[in-house]
Amino acid sequence: MRSCEGHAKGGYGAYNDSLGNCTTGYGQFIHTGACSANDYSKFQNESQVQAEAQLEADFNRAAQWIGENAPGLSDGQQDATVDLAFNMGTAKLQTHDVWSSLMAGDLSQVPADITSLSKGGPGIIKRRAAEVNMFVNGVFPSSCYGK
Repeated sequence: MRSCEGHAKGGYGAYNDSLGNCTTGYGQFIHTGACSANDYSKFQNESQVQAEAQLEADFNRAAQWIGENAPGLSDGQQDATVDLAFNMGTAKLQTHDVWSSLMAGDLSQVPADITSLSKGGPGIIKRRAAEVNMFVNGVFPSSCYGK
């Protein structure tokens, strides 16, 4: 998982992601909008070990939440949904059609709903295609979303 998530070139401290939001480590969202001087100062000494620990904690939190709130999914469906929850956050996921379709049991609609989540950097379309493949075929990508 760590090898599939990017981080700022040259370190793990604060940086602006592809949407211009302040982020740290392996894509851990800090806040909407560009990083401030205070953000850079606060996170300048974040180490790889700290960034990896935060990544693992965030991923595990997403996996636990999906396990508790979307039981009965196949392994591939769960993997894809956990990746979505990790990437977009559970609060945002709950407001999207993906979640509505899952909760309604309309699993045939979920791939199209996932595909509609294409706002972001150039890698997001490949990531969504990989999540659709996981959801439909149970195949986890071996090449980090085609990076």
